[in-house]
Amino acid sequence: MPQTLSRFLESPLVHRWVPLLLAVGCGAAAVASAVAGDALWAVAFVLLALYRLWWFRRASAAPTPLPAHVDEAWARRMIAEAGSPEGVAAVVALRRAEPALSLVDAEKLADRVAG
Repeated sequence: MPQTLSRFLESPLVHRWVPLLLAVGCGAAAVASAVAGDALWAVAFVLLALYRLWWFRRASAAPTPLPAHVDEAWARRMIAEAGSPEGVAAVVALRRAEPALSLVDAEKLADRVAG
């Protein structure tokens, strides 16, 4: 059961759509607070709704594609030019050679080249 719960909490459903639902709920609470005349709570709920919308937008962003010249041969060359480091140092060498490369992609590429 705990494994299923943790898998659910790490799912895209939770990380992507729950913040949107919370933003809508906070927006409704802001309107209700404004109607009730409690401006402080209305502002707090508006700020919370904006934060949740930002979180939804961040979770919805598409990952950046790999640059066209990045492949295993390029990674081997870059790692060799950096003195053939391994592990984290190889990932750092790839990131220095191509700053547009994400950390995850650099790690996967370094693992493929090393293995």
